Amino acid sequence: MPPPEYAGIFAETVFGGTSVLEKSIFMAIASVCVFTVSSEAQACAEPKTLSLSAIGSIELGSSIKSLTPRFKLKTEQYASDGDDYLRHEIDVCPDVIVIAATALDSPAIDRIETISNYFVTAKGAKVGMTVAELRRLYPRGETYTGAEEGWHASFSTNDGVYFELHKASIPRDCFETNRNCETVINGVKAIRAYIQK
Repeated sequence: MPPPEYAGIFAETVFGGTSVLEKSIFMAIASVCVFTVSSEAQACAEPKTLSLSAIGSIELGSSIKSLTPRFKLKTEQYASDGDDYLRHEIDVCPDVIVIAATALDSPAIDRIETISNYFVTAKGAKVGMTVAELRRLYPRGETYTGAEEGWHASFSTNDGVYFELHKASIPRDCFETNRNCETVINGVKAIRAYIQK
């Protein structure tokens, strides 16, 4: 580093007016940022797969017990249509959660879902996209709305991946009559991706 009396000239000619001290600070901050990004990338080696058979490394039909050596599971029981199921919450990465469901009497995973946009289909679809964006990727995809079994709205890619839509953004009559709703539904976002047997 040049003597103090030359620092101003040195800074102007070499660093475009930024002082040597400021430049050192910027470089230190940059190296910390690069290190942080690299650490986060290494912390999550989970595949970004969103397909008809798997979300990340969690596969339909596989045993829930096969996940316990790799992941911590939070399990709770729930009922649906008179049957009992187990819901297993899996932290696969920092801030990335996958839910796997099994029947109470079977260890086989028969439904997997996520609200994370970390997972992406082969064509680029993910949680957070609008129906219009999903349709551009999957022109043969279909939307479903209905009032039975509670209000439901989803987009199917027609290759086994489903996206649950934000129901509060859809007028009630779209669930009951399903008429004149295409324009409204185009702007609705996917809030969850799921696959099931």
